[in-house]
Amino acid sequence: MLQKRFQVSRNQLRNALGKLEFYGVLKRIPQSGTYVAKLGVHSLEGLISNILKIEDVDLLSLIDTRTILEIHCAELAAKNIKEEEIKILIEIHESLKDCVCKMNSRGLDDDIYFHLKIAEFSHSSVLSSLITLIVPEIIRISEKIDSKKTQLKKRLNITIEEHELILNAIKNRDSKKAAKMMEIHMKETEKMFNN
Repeated sequence: MLQKRFQVSRNQLRNALGKLEFYGVLKRIPQSGTYVAKLGVHSLEGLISNILKIEDVDLLSLIDTRTILEIHCAELAAKNIKEEEIKILIEIHESLKDCVCKMNSRGLDDDIYFHLKIAEFSHSSVLSSLITLIVPEIIRISEKIDSKKTQLKKRLNITIEEHELILNAIKNRDSKKAAKMMEIHMKETEKMFNN
């Protein structure tokens, strides 16, 4: 059922379940099955925070780390992406553009999803996992910025342009340009967090 729902292979699913078990989200009981650990939302957030050891005062470290990971993801995605994966990135990009035009609150979701897919399409499981671990903190911080609606709207319009440059570099399999465009995008995003 999970394979069908997430359109993944048995090995991919087994690896994902193994990671969730490693972090204590799932618990395997021999001859019984695999169960979701009795973690509430706050416990799960605490688990992720403990893994990352991120505090508000360490925001710059989070941004620096994310920048390094994202640049490398873009570079590898340009080298390793498959044609059908390029189509997925284009769809996500178009969805983001649509959300921003309609002033839909899902814009941030599509923005983050774009980055997660680039990480996935880098075909580096470690990089993809690290980006995935950082995402909850990015969302938490972004929600604080969300109170500045006009500033966020302006940033999302610029984000669309920057994503387009990243996407084009990846489509053209230009790894150096993809890395450079992602670096520019991340530096501009960092300014948003610093204001």
